[in-house]
Amino acid sequence: VDTRDRQTRMQITYLDQDPYLLHRRVRDNVAYGLKVRRRSNINEMVRKSLKLVGLDPDSFAKRRWYELSGGEAQRVALAARLAVEPRLLLLDEPTTNLDEESAVLIQEAVRTARATQGLTVVVVSHDMGWLKDVCDRKVALFKGRVEEACSA
Repeated sequence: VDTRDRQTRMQITYLDQDPYLLHRRVRDNVAYGLKVRRRSNINEMVRKSLKLVGLDPDSFAKRRWYELSGGEAQRVALAARLAVEPRLLLLDEPTTNLDEESAVLIQEAVRTARATQGLTVVVVSHDMGWLKDVCDRKVALFKGRVEEACSA
């Protein structure tokens, strides 16, 4: 594997609408990408990322994946992606089937990460209000073709 390809892949992360969590504790889910990337200060990064998505590290870090609501699971999955401080975050319908509070917390976390980490975010969503609050530009596709491209 080309070293440049690996370095590029390590700077991109993806969050699906159905959060995938390892069958482990919350802390281990958030720490996984950091360990793969051989990062130091893992505990600090886990705490920071959980706080960023609105989850108290002291009460959530030890919880198991099956003890989380849908919104909590999605926020843990997002915390895991943000913990590695990627340059590019791809989101596919990140708030589908979530309660309003979780959707707002995810939106705030994405906005904060953009501002503090210099993160580029690409979002696929049907929620135009959410997109307007998070995105700088919008591209509307229909059957794989660009129908509209403009500032959000």
